[in-house]
Amino acid sequence: MQKIVFVLGNYKNGGMAMRATNLANEFGKQGYSVEIAVLKELGNDFFTVIDKNVQVISVNDYNADDMRQKYADDCKKRNRKIKALKRLHYLTKNFSKIDRKLSGVIMFLRKGDELRNYFLFSKPDVVVSLGKSYIESVVSALQGSKCKIIYAEKNPPELEFPERDSEGYNYYIKLFKKLKAVVVQTKDAERFFEGRLNNLYVINNPIRQNLPLPSAQSRTKTIVNFCRMSSQKNLDLLIDSFVKIHLEFPEYKLYIYGNTVDQLEVDYKERMLQKVKTLKLEDCIYILPAVADIHKRVINCAMFVSSSDFEGLSNSMLEAMAIGLPCICTDCLGGGTREVMKDRENGLVVPMNDVEALYKAMKCFIMNPDFAETCGRNAAKLRESMSVEKIAREWLKVFDI
Repeated sequence: MQKIVFVLGNYKNGGMAMRATNLANEFGKQGYSVEIAVLKELGNDFFTVIDKNVQVISVNDYNADDMRQKYADDCKKRNRKIKALKRLHYLTKNFSKIDRKLSGVIMFLRKGDELRNYFLFSKPDVVVSLGKSYIESVVSALQGSKCKIIYAEKNPPELEFPERDSEGYNYYIKLFKKLKAVVVQTKDAERFFEGRLNNLYVINNPIRQNLPLPSAQSRTKTIVNFCRMSSQKNLDLLIDSFVKIHLEFPEYKLYIYGNTVDQLEVDYKERMLQKVKTLKLEDCIYILPAVADIHKRVINCAMFVSSSDFEGLSNSMLEAMAIGLPCICTDCLGGGTREVMKDRENGLVVPMNDVEALYKAMKCFIMNPDFAETCGRNAAKLRESMSVEKIAREWLKVFDI
């Protein structure tokens, strides 16, 4: 059985963890052995059910002392060889003349290198590193192995590499060329690397399984967003635009279900709560915690509105479209909105940081409910074109397994 490992920082309710989990579950369902290796913090309140063939593992648990004991218990003969090789290494101080596999075993015993320890114990065939932060560590930890390494971009690359053709940019291009593949989420991201990489692939985020079907019930007078409480989401823009809606349509309410994964996001949420209080709109703008059954709660809302400044490819937007919500999204950096949303066909696309444009788009859906429903029905077609089954097949072609 082939083993696939996804590497990421934190495993909490957020877009990157959801992307890894959606794919991991599908690969597990197909019979692959899959692990999600977490380098920093492993949350205990993740909303999605994990497939039986998928394990979520904290790499910090793989310290040298524990792994040495496990290795000794499982293979005493190899352990004696390891000790002999360690003595040989101290004498020769020359790794290059030691058999590659056994030198890997020696490195396996190094303290303070949990990621290398984990890989040597896990023995993956394919490793997908999500985001720029850890790709160097992954490459270093897998040095000398035959494992296929794939870098998966999570943000618009112009944010990760703001100075194109700089020394830093060229360093990563050189690094990426050595990998099995580089996977980006949008055509905009592909154009950023155009002409520099021959191992570049565009694969959209998948739409998660088991979402509720679009509802046939009448819509409530509620505008909704569900997202991380992060400055990139530009909730100031959403709230300021809703204030104008409230003046004309006081019966409408705004619900923001906000997830927080670190202190910066907790602070941002507090700032939004204070903004609502200052506006004296606590009776019509509600900032609520993230919930596991978010899709059932919002499926009959009047519309979903995303006001982000940038996205890789927003999971919230894809899920809102998939359940048939009329959607309005900013044409944010990264190009994900315009890649899946065709203005006035399956949603409304508005410029970034434009209060008036966002207000007019919300008013358009309120004043034209039949048009809003048409956009919602067209948006739900993404359930097939971006299903996790289809997207997983594209990944497997890249893995070539």
